[in-house]
Amino acid sequence: MEDLLTWPLVLFLSGALLGVGGYFGARADEMHIAQMAAQNVARTAAVTNNQQAIVQAAQATVTGSGAPATWNGQPAIAASDVQIQTEDNGQLITAQVTYHAPVVFPQLMNWLGISSGWTQPITATATYYNELGNGSPGTVSVSNATGNTTANGTGGLATPQNTSFKLTIAVTGPAPATTFLNGQSVQITATSNQDVSMAPGDALQIYDQSTGQWLGMPTFSGTSDTVTVSGINESDTFVAYIAPWGTTSGAVVQSTPLTVQWISPSQLVSMIQVSATAYPGTAPGVATPQGAPAGSWTAQTQNGTNNQVWNNESVEIVAKVPSSVYLNGGSLALYNATTGQQISGPGSPVSVGTQNSQAYAMVSQQVTGSSPVTQSYGAQFTWNGQTFTTPSSSNVQVIWEPNISFQLGLSNNGGTITLTATASFPFQGSNANGNYTWYAFLYNQSLMQWYQPQGLTTSQNQVSWSFSQSQYAGDYFVAVLNNSPSVPSSWAYPQSGAQPPLTSNQQAIYTVTLTAQGDSTDNNVTLTATSNLPLNGHTMSIVNLTTGQVIASTTQGTTLTTTVQATPQQTTQYQAQIN
Repeated sequence: MEDLLTWPLVLFLSGALLGVGGYFGARADEMHIAQMAAQNVARTAAVTNNQQAIVQAAQATVTGSGAPATWNGQPAIAASDVQIQTEDNGQLITAQVTYHAPVVFPQLMNWLGISSGWTQPITATATYYNELGNGSPGTVSVSNATGNTTANGTGGLATPQNTSFKLTIAVTGPAPATTFLNGQSVQITATSNQDVSMAPGDALQIYDQSTGQWLGMPTFSGTSDTVTVSGINESDTFVAYIAPWGTTSGAVVQSTPLTVQWISPSQLVSMIQVSATAYPGTAPGVATPQGAPAGSWTAQTQNGTNNQVWNNESVEIVAKVPSSVYLNGGSLALYNATTGQQISGPGSPVSVGTQNSQAYAMVSQQVTGSSPVTQSYGAQFTWNGQTFTTPSSSNVQVIWEPNISFQLGLSNNGGTITLTATASFPFQGSNANGNYTWYAFLYNQSLMQWYQPQGLTTSQNQVSWSFSQSQYAGDYFVAVLNNSPSVPSSWAYPQSGAQPPLTSNQQAIYTVTLTAQGDSTDNNVTLTATSNLPLNGHTMSIVNLTTGQVIASTTQGTTLTTTVQATPQQTTQYQAQIN
């Protein structure tokens, strides 16, 4: 409109023809509005007899184009300005619409003999031919699989073509996310499975439902339309249409809504997900091999009921930005909320700039007294020199418990082997184990055989199994603790108190023999102790039972040899032992 203000004033002395030419050039948009309004009315009248809906279709065309709905108190299109006529058994709909276009300089235009009022009436006519007859529109259905509306047939000024349209809308830049930091420019693309030109008179366009604005320029030919948007602390919902320009009325198809939000860094940290994973048997700072059993928990799901671990057990803390959030800078770090100190290491802090950005660190605590040590962990996001911290409700707690163990002991009484499993960790409620009975299983690793489970409670933390030594000589056993009478499927030791099953140390059923070989030339005797299994941490000894003294011992191999001197006319007893 700025050109319209300048041309008649500056160029008037050069002749009215130039000013009039500029005026008529500016009116081309108003003529197009009138034509599109007539097309929308014809299309709407083909699907409904509601006069109010038909008039609203014309009025929506005006407001959708950005033109004023009223001018000097007069509506751009009133109900009386819309006329509908049907022929050929309702198949041919003719719409006539009079659009009262605004006149900026009514007195000047009157002097030029072009107009004599505040508005200039522009009348346009459009037709819509419905092949189905009886005034029925094309079939419209909704696909549950894609959420896209599909319409068979199109409208416009020409006879509809047998075309099925599907329309999608998505974020295509800078990444396929839906949440961005304030001010981030975002590309949104609408894509049609068919060329828009196959719907004569319609355009592919993107509509912001939140602001009521059409974005970018309409696409009358092709299969896609892209716009660039940004926002500050807001959430906008976008829908793509193939419809007459500037209106949703009589749309051939529309996409499912797409919601995009822009947030501040302080809002972002409340979305960061913090989790803890206990890795059994792992030294602090050393990653557990992939596939090792682990107990995991988060603040939202299991914090306070699944967070007790062994003394000095390694726990990995992870802070993760949701995949729906795009970050193009800043850094993410873990921090100990109990001490207020940021955690430094290979995975914290880290620079962020892609989706699924995360920081990680291995932590552990050595409990020296009899009381548990509790630590709370969260995350910190630094942006433009300012640091933002996750709220306490997002942080995870880890409780390192002292004196937690599950051990298997072995005793031999006259050839009867007794294996005793002992659990020493809190069974009371409000912790990882809960206030219920656990079950101890004995597993023969050599035979891959399970034995009858026995229950453990708060008052009974020890159970035993007895066997003949000769029956299982050479076999290896472990005890497994589970919170179910079902046979455990996997285990590891030490394991988080939160994640049964727990496995004890290993015990083997050893046998040992002792032989003596004398020397005919002197009184020396060679004693040889032989074990059926490698000692593997046990000690094999030869003991003088007469004096009670250990005369030889070893912790390696399967044999032990020593030489003693026999005393004539005296008997001395020796015994081989494995402890």
